[in-house]
Amino acid sequence: MSKVRCAVLGYDTIKKYSLSPKLQNSFLKQTKIKGKYIAIGTDNLQKTITKLNKKRYVGVNLTIPYKVDVLPLLDNIDPIAKKIGAVNTVAFREGKLYGYNTDAFGFFNYLKLRCSIAKIKKVLIIGAGGASRAVVYALTSNKITDVTIVNRTYAKALALAKEFKCSAIVFEDLNKNINKYDLIVNCTPLGLENTQPITVTFEKCKSTAVVYDLVYKPLMTPFLQNAKKHKLTTIDGLGMLAYQAAKAFEIWFGVMPEVNEETYGALGFTK
Repeated sequence: MSKVRCAVLGYDTIKKYSLSPKLQNSFLKQTKIKGKYIAIGTDNLQKTITKLNKKRYVGVNLTIPYKVDVLPLLDNIDPIAKKIGAVNTVAFREGKLYGYNTDAFGFFNYLKLRCSIAKIKKVLIIGAGGASRAVVYALTSNKITDVTIVNRTYAKALALAKEFKCSAIVFEDLNKNINKYDLIVNCTPLGLENTQPITVTFEKCKSTAVVYDLVYKPLMTPFLQNAKKHKLTTIDGLGMLAYQAAKAFEIWFGVMPEVNEETYGALGFTK
């Protein structure tokens, strides 16, 4: 029987919805590393992570809300994770816990594959939560600094904007000046299965605008469907999921797996 090497931690429902086991196990198969990745539901993060550390797991991934809850438990936090304020990957090394954030890597690397970064000058970020923090960090650290954040709670958008030296607007102005943005990113869960999508007047966008939705269930969200209807370039959230997972894998095993058709096939998708 294969030795269990790593896992994703979340609430009990994680076993039903997480795609991480299929993704990471496909990477293990691809790199011929003997092991197994599983989903573990827990309501006691500290107890579970301590137990897995003692069992000599290589590491774990974390989902909301544990990306923030894990911070006090770590022995060391990578500078990128510290700046973003959240950890989604923990590596166990000689009994100590090292925290990383691979979301920014996943977002930006897939963006580079799908469009010309040189043409991205002005960006609109919808949302001001943890995912938004990773996206804003990814953009600003790659010299895309003309970023505007919009959120239903303006105070949250303003706080995030001040931290990263960006701009913030009130939610009512979401569609105001929509024609000036080169990239529009939905960092909220709105549009996820059975939730109401955000309404954006895509018909007023420039024809070269790129629309990116971090949601991947459904793959073609109403947000992206609307953008596609107006012949805009669309990017779904599955690529970000795959690339952030590949970076976590590299942190644990020292090898970067290839994200390819087999990767998406393991998830039940074709790209």
